[in-house]
Amino acid sequence: MSGEKLKQLVIEKTVKPRCFRGIYVSKLAVEWKANSKAWMTTHIMIDWLQRLDQQMKTQNRKMLLFLDNTTSHAHLSLDNVTLFPPNITSTSQPLDQGIIKIFKV
Repeated sequence: MSGEKLKQLVIEKTVKPRCFRGIYVSKLAVEWKANSKAWMTTHIMIDWLQRLDQQMKTQNRKMLLFLDNTTSHAHLSLDNVTLFPPNITSTSQPLDQGIIKIFKV
């Protein structure tokens, strides 16, 4: 385990928010996506997962993702990224055990 972190995916209502006037969002340390409701959509999720899978393949690495249950999380067949099964008990779902709460702090 290297402790390496990926860029955070930020989904906002606008492509160029007023608060970033004069700043290129592409130069921020986040991956910026726009959606009219600022929601994770299946399209955004598929695009992000496929690029992540390609990145892991290029680096000859594998990754296990822990995602919460939602309809936007697509069920794709990826080579180097594996999604933790969504329909298991909450005892093995880290997102149900307080990881979100810790991340928000």
